[in-house]
Amino acid sequence: MKAGIGFGGSCLPKDLAALLALGTSLEQALPLTRAVVQVNEEQKLLPARYLEQLLGDLTGSKLTLLGLTFKPGTDDLRAAPALDLLPYLVNKGAQVTAYDPEARARQQAACSFTGVTVFDDPYKAAAGTDAILLLTEWPQFNRLDWRRLQHLVNKRLVLDGRNCLEGTLVEEYGFLYIGVGQKNYSLQRARAIWLAGEAAPPAGAAAVTRAAV
Repeated sequence: MKAGIGFGGSCLPKDLAALLALGTSLEQALPLTRAVVQVNEEQKLLPARYLEQLLGDLTGSKLTLLGLTFKPGTDDLRAAPALDLLPYLVNKGAQVTAYDPEARARQQAACSFTGVTVFDDPYKAAAGTDAILLLTEWPQFNRLDWRRLQHLVNKRLVLDGRNCLEGTLVEEYGFLYIGVGQKNYSLQRARAIWLAGEAAPPAGAAAVTRAAV
């Protein structure tokens, strides 16, 4: 029940499909249930739509995905948003790197997706990247060293698909932070900064850019 890039896993999608099938057998349309499924599918590609509005053509862009599993604490990739987002970005010509704390999840992704380079370290995955996309709210990501990351990336852009990072902390190190459904971290605000040429403001300028827009 939180704003984000949709749910996955083996339970909720299966239960919704079963409910829709039951509705069909009883000649009931169940429009609310169908809407839930439709919106959830659309949310999975939300980071890509954000990127396309900010970066335009994704061809040649290097993008880093943090988190591959559908939720933290598991190595399960079933119906995870990453399964939709990875091929979409690759088909758009992006160079995609990825990291997940679970070794089995990394192995599955490396075997399943051509054109995606999977690392066993988040800093190696983010080196030279144009944008960091956080897909799974692993607690480890709240302990990332943003001071270190600011010197590794090409462009300081973070799309938080789970609203799990502390936006003000990320911005203290010069990153442009975009959350989902957050007034202070909206795409509109981010686009204004981006178009103003402040996509990678110097560390310490976050309060100024927030106040200006």
